[in-house]
Amino acid sequence: MARMVRGSLQVLAYAAFATALGFFSERPAYTYLQPDRAVIKLSVDQYGRHVGKCRRRTPAELAALPEYDRVPVVCPRRRYPVRVALRLDGRLLYDRTRAPAGLHHDGLSYIYARFVVPAGRHRLQVSLWDDGPRAAPARARAMEITLRPAQVFVIEFSSRHGVFVFR
Repeated sequence: MARMVRGSLQVLAYAAFATALGFFSERPAYTYLQPDRAVIKLSVDQYGRHVGKCRRRTPAELAALPEYDRVPVVCPRRRYPVRVALRLDGRLLYDRTRAPAGLHHDGLSYIYARFVVPAGRHRLQVSLWDDGPRAAPARARAMEITLRPAQVFVIEFSSRHGVFVFR
């Protein structure tokens, strides 16, 4: 008798769990974006320029070094931070500076940001500074874009080609 009661309670518990799981998989309803919104994602991983000038080693310096360490041009390890600014219709959405990664500040500077904006036609401007404090950006791109509702528009920086890529 006790075995039958335990089995019935176990079936009842499984049914309650399955019902709760089914209910919470459908409710509450989650809306990723409002119907009139789009997303802009900004992704940059870029080396800043070296903080100093590279120099060529003299023949005497090269001869004094071990054979495996005879690199003719020597650059300082430290790099400048990378700054990125993003404007949408003339309004500044993002303007941040990221330090280079690494113990010696000689790695990549990583930037990632996500913006929810109204869908429609916009003027987009993105600028990048990777060579120290200057008034003019080292690289920039401007473009007219049309965002559809729920569209994800990606802005990446191609280090290989030195340009911003819009997708």
